[in-house]
Amino acid sequence: MEPDIKIEYLDWDSRFFGFKIGRLELQSTCIITEHQVGNWRSEGYTCLYIDSATEVEISNRSSATLNPMSSRCLLQRETRAPQLNPEVKILTQVTDGIIELGIHAGKHSRFMCDDHFNKKKTTALYAMWIRESLHGKMGDEIYFIGTEINPLGLIAFTNKKSHMQIGLLAVAPGMRNQGIAKKLLTASDHFANAYQLPVMNLYTQGNNIAAQHLFAQDGFTQISSINQFHLWM
Repeated sequence: MEPDIKIEYLDWDSRFFGFKIGRLELQSTCIITEHQVGNWRSEGYTCLYIDSATEVEISNRSSATLNPMSSRCLLQRETRAPQLNPEVKILTQVTDGIIELGIHAGKHSRFMCDDHFNKKKTTALYAMWIRESLHGKMGDEIYFIGTEINPLGLIAFTNKKSHMQIGLLAVAPGMRNQGIAKKLLTASDHFANAYQLPVMNLYTQGNNIAAQHLFAQDGFTQISSINQFHLWM
């Protein structure tokens, strides 16, 4: 007997990408059958995000495509005493350079790594993230190094009341291994302390080894990890 899998309809994602998207969470190994895919397709779904603690398989009789998208890791560290650096500034306007850097921040994301998503749409997603972060809708503040016309790196974060959430962190191509990301992470403690947030969280992809190393050096530890898949019907 097939397990009863409940799907969460994702309204925002569906409206943004222009097709019906849902999410399902699996706690045990699951083989998705042709019958299940048919039911979900009849409900109008085009894509399902699957978060699973274990592996997911799809019946070889199914016409759907299952794309493994690596793992999503939650990292955390305690907030430290703020160290203000004159190189780090608060963003006040969005420029083409800032938008380009924001798009670069998403290059390892589930959307950028899946060719089923329209690249113009995924690029627009990260451009919107930057704009909305500046206006407090998808974030609360953005710090950057360089100039707003020619930024060398940026970090965006949100006050989640119980913790600070780092949303985007990017360093311009050609400027890596020069301590820019470290300076931005250190400066972000200033924001966390201003709101008395004891810890800061961030999510990163398990296949982004460089980011994993950077965050470990900064004192972040992994709290959890979950496998991610996209099921296309």
